Amino acid sequence: MYGYSRQNYYKRKKEEIKIRKEKEVILSQVKQIRHRQPKVGGRKLQKMIDVTVGRDSLFNLLRDNGLLVKRRKKYIYTTNSRHRFKKYKNLIKDKEPTGPEQQYVSDITYIDTREGYRYLSLITDRYSRKIVGHELSRSLSVEGSLKALQMAIKAVADPERLIHHSD
Repeated sequence: MYGYSRQNYYKRKKEEIKIRKEKEVILSQVKQIRHRQPKVGGRKLQKMIDVTVGRDSLFNLLRDNGLLVKRRKKYIYTTNSRHRFKKYKNLIKDKEPTGPEQQYVSDITYIDTREGYRYLSLITDRYSRKIVGHELSRSLSVEGSLKALQMAIKAVADPERLIHHSD
């Protein structure tokens, strides 16, 4: 009636039942593993289950059944705005630089290394976007930022007209 032979219809039905049973076996094994190890990821699960299944098929099956483990992003906070020190107003908020060595901006970012986190202090010329000072340190202490600032100021012709902005 639909352009398929009776044999083909039942063969297809048998294949669908086989696939459904394999998925049930995989899901039951995944649930058993996750009961013992709730945060084990998909690639490790693929090696731990007894059924041979492709990575993408396993991830699709886990996604369809809500069994993917959500990644937790590690946040490293490098800015502390709640401190007891005086907070200065933003002098460069409405001023666009017309040339280099007028406004320097600075920031700190972290780099994850084998030895642990390292903190990179950068001083950038706002006009040219050139990095004029840098320092990589083991801690967030003020010494790293000061070394980067000293490096930046050494090359400035007229430090009196320079505005340094930092959070």
